[in-house]
Amino acid sequence: MREYLRRAVWSIVLVAMLAPRIANAALVDVIEYYHATFDHYFVTADANEIAKLDSGYFTGWQRTGERFTVIDAATTAAGSTPVCRFYGNPQFGLDSHFYSASPAECNAVRAMWPEAWLLESSNVFQVYLPNPSTGSCPAGSVPIYRAWNGRTDSNHRYTASVATQNTMTAKGYIAEGYGPSTMPVAMCSPTTVPAGAVPQCTIAASSASPVVGTSVVLSASCSGAPTGYVWSGCSSSTASCTARSDTTGAITYGVTARNANGSGPAAAVEVAWRTATAPLPPPVCTIAVTTVGAVPVIDSTAVLSASCSNLPGSYSWTGCSSDSSTCYVSETVSGTRSYSLVASNRGGASAPTSVSIDWAATAPPAPDLCGPYPSL
Repeated sequence: MREYLRRAVWSIVLVAMLAPRIANAALVDVIEYYHATFDHYFVTADANEIAKLDSGYFTGWQRTGERFTVIDAATTAAGSTPVCRFYGNPQFGLDSHFYSASPAECNAVRAMWPEAWLLESSNVFQVYLPNPSTGSCPAGSVPIYRAWNGRTDSNHRYTASVATQNTMTAKGYIAEGYGPSTMPVAMCSPTTVPAGAVPQCTIAASSASPVVGTSVVLSASCSGAPTGYVWSGCSSSTASCTARSDTTGAITYGVTARNANGSGPAAAVEVAWRTATAPLPPPVCTIAVTTVGAVPVIDSTAVLSASCSNLPGSYSWTGCSSDSSTCYVSETVSGTRSYSLVASNRGGASAPTSVSIDWAATAPPAPDLCGPYPSL
């Protein structure tokens, strides 16, 4: 991303400078990963993504050991701001994710690079914004720093560690954010646990029907900043646990997390262990559509992302050219277009799954926005 305008219009985010109150908020961990071949960093608070990254479903990614807390997207806190997430279109030499807590910056990215940076969500989690002049964070939160690699394969690293940020800038990365140029702050991570709140957890399994004799990774995603975990059916004291079975059948695994306020209710997940020779049933799929803006416009790009059960080995799209679970589509004529997918595994082919997109002829006028980031 190239260097553009440098100053922010801050009237829309002054509320974020108020001291945070997290009475109705749930805190979750953002986990950081690194891909050595790409030399890219990636962070996520999504339990399903964490499970797939830990299991190797997405190859090449390893945990760095770094994490920070955020407010769960499904909850709210006074003065917080949603964080948007973009995906860099590989057709433009990108293959990376970009996060911003600034509504102005989120809108600027959508307006300036609508096809290169595809909006995946306007609210993946919530944080607080720092003071635009001093970079200081509200009470009950700590700074999150952002470093940009400055390359054409644009990638950013987000960290709560001053030492890590210094290491990245020493490598030539560019520090981005608000406040002093020596250590600007991009966003603020909440640290206060709601009074009396105990952790609430969900569990994601890397496979719902693994083969006996293999392993499955169970990952707990919990609110309330847990300080400990107790698993049932699986041995671990952390947020993830690796389970194994030598017999077929359904086994239920559970976890209870605790913090300073006590232990939360148990969460559970069922895993159906099967023999290696037992074929999986055909896949069952859904299709999610990501477009630039609420109304997709002709000559822009929409991303069709298939989510299928039962480990499909092949994908066949109609109306869209791809042999994977993701397909990029663009139209030159306005109107409604339908796209469908059939996924197959050794158990057979799925029923066709369809989605329609109503393509508009013109786009709304681009806003005149700016932000204090060199990568914009």
